[in-house]
Amino acid sequence: ATGSFSLGAPGVGAGVIGVASYNNVATTQLAFSISDDGRKMGFNQAGGSPLAPLGGTTALARTGSAASVADGCNTTRPLPAEIAGKIALIRRGTCPFYEKARNAELAGAVGVVIYNNVAGPAQNITVAVPAPPPADPVGPVGIPVVSISQDDGLLIDSRLAAGGVNLTWGAGTVTAPSATGDLISTFSSYGLAPTLDLKPDVGAPGGPIFSTYPLENGADATLSGTSMSAPHVAGAVALMLQANPALKPLEIRDRLQNHADPKAWNGNPTLGFLDVVGRQGAGMIDVDDTINATVGVTPAKLPLGE
Repeated sequence: ATGSFSLGAPGVGAGVIGVASYNNVATTQLAFSISDDGRKMGFNQAGGSPLAPLGGTTALARTGSAASVADGCNTTRPLPAEIAGKIALIRRGTCPFYEKARNAELAGAVGVVIYNNVAGPAQNITVAVPAPPPADPVGPVGIPVVSISQDDGLLIDSRLAAGGVNLTWGAGTVTAPSATGDLISTFSSYGLAPTLDLKPDVGAPGGPIFSTYPLENGADATLSGTSMSAPHVAGAVALMLQANPALKPLEIRDRLQNHADPKAWNGNPTLGFLDVVGRQGAGMIDVDDTINATVGVTPAKLPLGE
């Protein structure tokens, strides 16, 4: 969400620890490899499609180019005949992911790889049938759909322009440093609370996080959201209570805020400004400092209203 006062319940509750999301310092993803050098590429599984296979090799084919603005969309049908029986490489942009994936499936593709049209990976995409369902194309997506970064997509595109490329599933995982690590995630909501209380209270890693996932959806996945940063804080609270079971909820919040580490403004971290309190609260939680501290300040925040 963007704009002030975009926080929602329950994070704005007076007795609640409201949690902002910071980007992870590294990204871990499931991977496939491509010919001819076996280069591994991290991918995110798209929601609403069958899971990517655990193994097997299939040829790739382009549906457009690195300059496409409506690659795979209804406006570009019919798609190239050569994608039949192959995995379609499709550039993000212009129309919904569902439309791109379903069009590729109807043209005979056995899988889809969608690459980002801006720097970085394309995260948390879905190809589920929209509501209300469109008249054209129709039906759920029945082939695996994954998303990859712009750089990886451009590399595949350039290799396809020069000749054939095969994709092999089940290449393990890849981990790469994140250029936006330790900065507030773009999706993290702004405070204050509607009551003018200072919210969020603290922040924790929330994007992108490689973690467990329902078994029927693949057992593990890389996802982003305060749905990841809030459990980080819950885990920190469990450690605090293990060290001191007598702590009360608001004492826990005070201690987390006392010893949190404010981070740089995500708009331009090189300027040396800290991100605003209404975006990151007291800062990134620091679990060991919080548990080992012998001095604290209460109240940990001073919401002065108007």
